[in-house]
Amino acid sequence: MCSGRVEVYHNSTWVTACDRSWDINAGNVVCRVLNCGTARLVTTAVSYGEATGNIWLDEVTCNGTEPALDQCPAGPWRVNNCTHGEYAEVSCSGPVPVRLVNGNNMCSGRVEVYHNSTWVTVCGRSWDINEGNVVCRVLNCGTARIVTAAVSDGEATGNIWLNEVTCNGTEPALDQCPASPWRVNNCTHGEYAEVSCSGECGWGCSLLDEWVSLLGSRILH
Repeated sequence: MCSGRVEVYHNSTWVTACDRSWDINAGNVVCRVLNCGTARLVTTAVSYGEATGNIWLDEVTCNGTEPALDQCPAGPWRVNNCTHGEYAEVSCSGPVPVRLVNGNNMCSGRVEVYHNSTWVTVCGRSWDINEGNVVCRVLNCGTARIVTAAVSDGEATGNIWLNEVTCNGTEPALDQCPASPWRVNNCTHGEYAEVSCSGECGWGCSLLDEWVSLLGSRILH
């Protein structure tokens, strides 16, 4: 989720960004917008698969401080001399991606994190308002309103790999909180970390017009 080929959402379509002028400054803007830390590596290749759609964004020249990619100087939309294979790509420093599933909206549900190319469930042991606040903040969902350790948001079928998470509430991401080693837990299905945040649609509200995503052949990479 924090590395891949760069695409932007424009006129109801995901379109590819060309690699001309693509550098670490532009990568830093993308990583920051996605709450993925800083750019660790920027490439101009097909490392994350061949795109099939249009290449509409070219000559992006950021200084690295812009609040979003569409605030950087660039060529006019659809005007480019790129060919497929000349893609803007970036690998960010992190954090471990987190999501909420089976809730009433994008800002409530069972907590899952993306690890080793798999979405895995978080155990509800030690889960409290501090951990909930970290998750809500990462997702741009405000603050934690309710935290539970139950199955109110549906039974999970995958692995429970993260246990005994103990945040102080100020951490920038869930993987910055102390926790047991990955896969080491004594949890059973039903002991899930869940949270309901004060917001309702997170990043879906803040990036409606120009949503930036990193895709690896349309699969989270």
